Amino acid sequence: MDLFEPHAEAHKNLGTYHLRVKNYEKAIHHLGRAVEIRAEKGQFFPAALSNLGVCYIQNENPAEAAKCFEIAVKNDPYLMDYRINLALAYLQMGGRVAAAVTQFKETMRLAGNDKQALAIGNRLREKKHFAEAIEFYQLAVQATPSPNEEQTARFSNAQCLLALGRLAEAKVEMDRAYTIQPNEHAQKFHFSLLRAYETAMKRKQVLQ
Repeated sequence: MDLFEPHAEAHKNLGTYHLRVKNYEKAIHHLGRAVEIRAEKGQFFPAALSNLGVCYIQNENPAEAAKCFEIAVKNDPYLMDYRINLALAYLQMGGRVAAAVTQFKETMRLAGNDKQALAIGNRLREKKHFAEAIEFYQLAVQATPSPNEEQTARFSNAQCLLALGRLAEAKVEMDRAYTIQPNEHAQKFHFSLLRAYETAMKRKQVLQ
């Protein structure tokens, strides 16, 4: 009988419970013990390790989260959730944007499609990595999305271009987005972007 296995599972279950109720310190303790018990036998415990990484992200310790997901990716490079979470940990660290983008791109390559490009662009835009977000929004448009997805990608791309001061490109993109589905929702979004564009243009003229 394997005496270690019940203890590893018990720690994993307790840790997962504490993760759900957002008691991250206790979750980290139990999930860490589960991983250690398996590691002592030379075994990989993906469920515990992945949840441990999530705990570290939620507890604002992205460096430790990255260590967890780096091990997870090494042991199972084809599970996309590991790569996505590793990229998110890198983003949270602040100085590892290029490493995050690499993991996002590898996720899309291994998945064999660009369907995640829009969601990845949104993640990068939320963190104000506008130049990197633009690359993924462009991939989203190239992936022959639905009209809704294309419009969302183009409007989001226009926001990033505005943030970077690339005003002429932003104007072209927001106008193109509106024409895809010129409904009331699109009209409101286009109007708000147009106001931001006009404000930026006036500011630019004053500075000149």
